[in-house]
Amino acid sequence: MDKKKILVVEDEKAIADILVFNLQREGYDTLVAYDGAEGLRRALEALLEEVITGRLPNEKAELLAFAAKFSAS
Repeated sequence: MDKKKILVVEDEKAIADILVFNLQREGYDTLVAYDGAEGLRRALEALLEEVITGRLPNEKAELLAFAAKFSAS
């Protein structure tokens, strides 16, 4: 069975590292981005199951959600 791929978008590296560590420990394949632009690029490049973000302005969050949905289809 393939691992589910999750993108973590978080500008605070320590928080991102903790999230990635725990997700990998639970068996998920993870990608990490440290800002919204990088997160959007990674979401467009990868087939994702989920996206976890820190607080983003509404327009960036909407773009990221669209990209994740687009990559899954």
